[in-house]
Amino acid sequence: MRALLTSIAESIRLADGVAGVQVVVAEPPDEAARTIGSAGFAEDPAFRLRLRECRDRGAHLTLFDAPNTLRQRVVPDRRVRMLADPSWAPLHSYLRQIEWRDYATTPIPLPRDHGGVINCYLAPDAVPTPRLMEFFLAMARVAATAVEGATGMTDASAARAARQQIAVLTPREREVLRLVASGFSNRDVGSRLGISERTARTHVSNVLAKLDLDSRTQAALLASRAGLGAAAGNGTSELG
Repeated sequence: MRALLTSIAESIRLADGVAGVQVVVAEPPDEAARTIGSAGFAEDPAFRLRLRECRDRGAHLTLFDAPNTLRQRVVPDRRVRMLADPSWAPLHSYLRQIEWRDYATTPIPLPRDHGGVINCYLAPDAVPTPRLMEFFLAMARVAATAVEGATGMTDASAARAARQQIAVLTPREREVLRLVASGFSNRDVGSRLGISERTARTHVSNVLAKLDLDSRTQAALLASRAGLGAAAGNGTSELG
């Protein structure tokens, strides 16, 4: 699931005005974060512990609002506020990694015993337009599907259909799909397979075309349903 969340985060990060993204899933009230996919931020193996420490210091985690409100929020000047708040001190260095100003949080529609949220850190000159916020909502629905599939909520017929769909791929294309599902960029796919980034890009395009898919995120979801194993070393963090 962490590879899928990273793939979703990377897709969102490509939108204009988005400086960084976190896609977080937890099991409230005990877990501050169980699994996280991110883009724009460097991996921090201690993120889970730092986030929990912030919560224990009194920081308000929007993650736990999600199952109850299911409403988006935009917090102006969030960076300045968080860096001035001592309860967020354990994550201050993490938050300074990128330049951002406002913060948009979108709940992931999950069952009530789970919390999920997409946190988007907007560039200093970005405007959270209705179109951008609708895009975040659409990606939250994609994330919900990913989580449900990764936690065994996808039925056997969907898995069987996914396996039949990817059967049209060559062995090399299946490996490309597996790497894409693990969150690797075209450059990293090329490095893994010993080919150029341009050739890797062509392979990825061919895979999407053969599978009649529009995005890498859709490819990752299909791979998950089909039980195609994720590659190791994808730069994501399992948080609990």
